[in-house]
Amino acid sequence: MHVPQVALFATTILSGIAADWVQSEKQVSTVRVRKFFNTVAFTIAGIFLILTGWVSEIFPADQQTLGAVAFISIAQGGMGMSVAGFNVNHLDIGPRYAGVMMGITNTAGTISGILGPVVTGWLTPCGMCDDTDSVGYNYYWEGPLPCPPLATRLVPDNSHAFPNFANVSVGYHQCRATEVEAQWRNVFYLTSGLCLLGALCFLVCASGEVQAWNSPSVKGR
Repeated sequence: MHVPQVALFATTILSGIAADWVQSEKQVSTVRVRKFFNTVAFTIAGIFLILTGWVSEIFPADQQTLGAVAFISIAQGGMGMSVAGFNVNHLDIGPRYAGVMMGITNTAGTISGILGPVVTGWLTPCGMCDDTDSVGYNYYWEGPLPCPPLATRLVPDNSHAFPNFANVSVGYHQCRATEVEAQWRNVFYLTSGLCLLGALCFLVCASGEVQAWNSPSVKGR
């Protein structure tokens, strides 16, 4: 699925051009330009990540995949605008140490890429069984492993919208589609909340001026 990355690529370039034009032609201060683009970027991402969790309610069944790709692409495209916000702000406040600061902040940001899959796994214990030799292949299960082991006897329970297999090893629970959707909405809520928190922090704390520590002291020379 390359569409979100194409959107990110496009908005990254266009927002940089737009930010420079606004700053030079409209005489808008650096800090206002940075705060504007960063706030818009994270707000768009936050809104459309939440909407992604509700595609089953917004779109008909045959358009849900397209809707999810569209929402994720808009969210990712929105994040591209943050390059004209917090990303380039390293050069605004400390051009002498911009490389060092980028290394530190990018390393800190990478931690979310490490923890993200772990937290997502905790929040979404219901996973689709893709093992054709296991019980309930192509259904959602919650248990100690992604797919429950083979059972000696399978008994469909017709009271459910889809077969509910009995005699599965203890500790497994067959998830309904609504349970899976609810779990993934929590992932999108959390991600969106972090986006909006980041936007708020930058909006309140950011500066566009070169900081005093950027110039080394000449005392003692």
